[in-house]
Amino acid sequence: MPLGAVLIQVAPPDRQGRFSLGASTSHAFPLARQARTIVAEVNERAPSTPGPCFFTPERIDYLVEASEPLVPYREIQFGETEKRIAELVADLVPDGATIQIGIGNLPAAILKLLEDKKDLGFHSGMLSDSVVNLVEKGAVTNARKNVHRGKIVAGELIGTERLFRFGHKNPLLEMHGAEVTHNAELIGRMDNFVAINSAVEIDLSGQINAESLNGIQISGVGGQFDFVEGAYFSRGGKSVTALTSSAGGGRISRIVPALSPRDAVTIPRYLTDIVVTEYGVVHLRGKSLRQRAEALISVAHPDFRDGLWEAFRKTQA
Repeated sequence: MPLGAVLIQVAPPDRQGRFSLGASTSHAFPLARQARTIVAEVNERAPSTPGPCFFTPERIDYLVEASEPLVPYREIQFGETEKRIAELVADLVPDGATIQIGIGNLPAAILKLLEDKKDLGFHSGMLSDSVVNLVEKGAVTNARKNVHRGKIVAGELIGTERLFRFGHKNPLLEMHGAEVTHNAELIGRMDNFVAINSAVEIDLSGQINAESLNGIQISGVGGQFDFVEGAYFSRGGKSVTALTSSAGGGRISRIVPALSPRDAVTIPRYLTDIVVTEYGVVHLRGKSLRQRAEALISVAHPDFRDGLWEAFRKTQA
């Protein structure tokens, strides 16, 4: 619905007088575009990012000047388990693939292992500092993208000052609204699109819960469903769900017999494609319920496999 007023942050005007929305465009731009009143904080520290997400002076009603550093994302650290999962995921990413991935410890570990790939592209809801490394190593060229060829497409820059400076007037980058970054139909037209996401838990049918814990909402669906669906229709595409096999210091299995009725189904079982834990890689697309259960139990933590088998057999009785 049209909003009465929005408050946004923009970068200083470019030579044409246009105000870029800087590091955050996916929601801010489409919402501000339909608002009756726009109040813009002009932050001289904000990057002026290329793409269609900008406003001309006539469209902005009030300007407030500021000079504040952008809030950096926390320091990334990952351990041996994340490294093992990252090795398995990296093997699934071919040269020339277009990638979507989130932020955090496991995504950082995965991106670190893509530095030797060739001609990767990015079309993602968000970018992190790790993407800057891939560009500098020559792994990301976007040369083989058949949609937005030659461009990294994103809606959020979430990282440190290094990432924000990378985005400043960088012709390799285009920032877009969510109607582009999260457009499943558009993503489905991209060849070799690889969506890499995580989950809170997966049940033995392949249903994925990525947003609730014991019935309590801990996250939003974000763009995960959009990217998974787009990868499903992409020629040569694949969707990878990467997660550690257990949580709580090994006390809780993240592969469960069935999702709780109180928990969300973020990804339905028919869209779940590839699941990766530190114990291996399994492909679920097109498999029967028994084949799915066998595959998922094989990559569950060994301490929980017998219990998972027992629970599955009860459902088949």
